[in-house]
Amino acid sequence: MAKAGHIVQAGRGRYDVAAIVPRYCEHLRKLALGRGGEPAIAAATKERARLAKAQADMVKIKCRVLQGALLDAEAVERQWSSILSMVRAGMPAVPSRASQRSTSHAIRRLGDRRRDQGRADGAGSGQASMMVCGSLSCCGINRIAMGSTVP
Repeated sequence: MAKAGHIVQAGRGRYDVAAIVPRYCEHLRKLALGRGGEPAIAAATKERARLAKAQADMVKIKCRVLQGALLDAEAVERQWSSILSMVRAGMPAVPSRASQRSTSHAIRRLGDRRRDQGRADGAGSGQASMMVCGSLSCCGINRIAMGSTVP
C-alpha cells in the first residue's frame, strides 16, 4: 500500500494518520467504482438490511415457539386429521345411538309422569291413570294408550 501511494510514511515504521485516512478512503471508492460504483454500494446496503431484518424475524419466531405462542403447522394438521378421523368413524353409529337415547328418554318421561300423577291422585293404591299426549314421536314413541291405567 505504501508503494502504491495509498499510505504516507512519516519515517521508518511511522505513518501520518491524518494523510492516510483520506487517501485510503479514496482508494476504496475507486475499488467500488470498478465493481459497479454507487448503485452497487446502494444495492449491497439494501441487501444487508434485508438480511438483517430476516434474521431478526427468525429470532422473533424462535422466541415465540419457545414461549409456546406458536405451534408447528404440520403437528396441528396431524392432530386435527386424527380428531376428524375419529369423528368420521363414529358418524355411522349416531342414528342407532340417538334412537336408543330418545327411547330411554321417553320411558323416563313416562315414569316421571306416572309418579307425578300418582302423587296428584293421592290414592296410594299403586295404580295411576296416565294421560299422555298421543304424539311422543320426538321421543321415539309413536303411540301411547290414552287414559290407560298403569300397574
